[in-house]
Amino acid sequence: MVLKDVPVYCHWATENIFNNLWQFPFPLKNNPIFISGVNWGLADQEINSWLQNLVKWEQYYYQNKQTTSKEKRTPEWSSNLKQYCSNQTFQTTLLVAQKTELIINQILGKL
Repeated sequence: MVLKDVPVYCHWATENIFNNLWQFPFPLKNNPIFISGVNWGLADQEINSWLQNLVKWEQYYYQNKQTTSKEKRTPEWSSNLKQYCSNQTFQTTLLVAQKTELIINQILGKL
């Protein structure tokens, strides 16, 4: 199969969801994968559960930034916190992206 043979809606899902996997996930309100999950899959119990998990990690991230003293918030500390949160949320973010893409392709494929 050649890329031009792939339906247009598959390109849309890939460009708008999977190309954002490598971005830092927070703030969630600016995360295209989280937004797509809310828009397309909030009624799906699995996606809903994964989105709640991402919200908990966002709270963890910002709470750590807020409660850690300025003296301890070095660039290395910030980098380590970001990396830790990215590692902890990557699999969940990937699951949301995959399931959301399936939903989008099912809906747009029926048009």
